[in-house]
Amino acid sequence: MAENRNQVSNGADNAAKSAQRGAQSIMNSGRQIQGDVQQLAGHVQETTNELTTLITEQVRERPYTVLATAAGIGYLLGGGLSSKLTLMAFGVATRFAMAMAAKEMGSWVTEGFGDVGGGGGGGGGNRQGGQQGQGHQKH
Repeated sequence: MAENRNQVSNGADNAAKSAQRGAQSIMNSGRQIQGDVQQLAGHVQETTNELTTLITEQVRERPYTVLATAAGIGYLLGGGLSSKLTLMAFGVATRFAMAMAAKEMGSWVTEGFGDVGGGGGGGGGNRQGGQQGQGHQKH
């Protein structure tokens, strides 16, 4: 019986040591998590400060643009995108933007072809003797 008591006692001691190691491991993990959370909070605070500075600068430099952007975001978050009027306005705005982009691209193409056909003024019409200054001396 004494031997059984010793085995029970040893088993209890082993269980207690195992529980103590488990608790210690949990405490270490908790400390690590706490450090990570504090580091994350620092990064969030830093990012918030940078964002606040950026928004303040934009409000000072472009107040009407910021106001229009805020109104648009509020409209979208308020569920305005689901209305038929908004869908129609979005379609018109998209067509308008595409027309402006096509016009801009057309001017790029036109300017590009003008340079190719017109000689570009860089001495392309100067074929007399190979010197660039010759054609400009006769006035």
